[in-house]
Amino acid sequence: MAEAAATAVECGVDVHVIAFLPGGDGATKHTFLGAPTEATAAAEVAKRNQAAAAKDKTKLMAFVGKDVSKMTMEEAKTIRN
Repeated sequence: MAEAAATAVECGVDVHVIAFLPGGDGATKHTFLGAPTEATAAAEVAKRNQAAAAKDKTKLMAFVGKDVSKMTMEEAKTIRN
């Protein structure tokens, strides 16, 4: 059972297990959900969006840093005020 649960999580798929009871009198069915739930999917989307925003911020800061480095001291003083 633990192996089925681990496989479901690792592969991101639902795993169905049928366990036959001793004596052959019956069986039980277990389902291990590996597919992302809505909350998990929403968290992954938010994480991707946050990573994209961080990348955009890094690009912007690099651009601003280059732009400011080309300024003369007088230009930099006027921006500071």
